[in-house]
Formats: sequence, structure tokens, C-alpha cells
Amino acid sequence: MILTVKVTPAAPKACIKRYENGILYVAVDAPADKGEANKALVRFLAKTFRISVAEIKLLSGAAARMKRIKLPMEEAAVKERLG
Repeated sequence: MILTVKVTPAAPKACIKRYENGILYVAVDAPADKGEANKALVRFLAKTFRISVAEIKLLSGAAARMKRIKLPMEEAAVKERLG
């Protein structure tokens, strides 16, 4: 599944803020500096969806807040884990 994620870097803690209109809003506790927020996002998504970091691919948005992420899961499984 291709997931659109809007990231808020340098938050007090990593968390999912909401999922609406096909966009997952996530806060990460790493700064947007030298790819640290991207690494934190991938680690957070791996933990959230119970998959390995290597299975997550950042397709676009490495330097932007809006990113496209490829997950090795079906859309129904993603929505189930998001609640």
C-alpha cells in the first residue's frame, strides 16, 4: 500500500495524530535535520505496523513534510491497525 503521511518533526513524543482523507498525520520526536525525522518516522511506522524497518520505503518527500511511503501491507490491514 502507498500511504501519504504528513509529518510534524521535533514533537515532544512520537504519535499518530489522526488519519483522515487518506492522509496519516504523524508527529515524531526527531528534528527535521539531516534526515533524522525521516529515520524516526520509518522506525515509528515499523513499530506501529509491526513490520521491519527494511520493508518500509520512502517513495517521495524526503525533504518535505508530506511524504509517500510504501508499506508491504494491504489497505485493510493498515486501517485495522490505525483503529
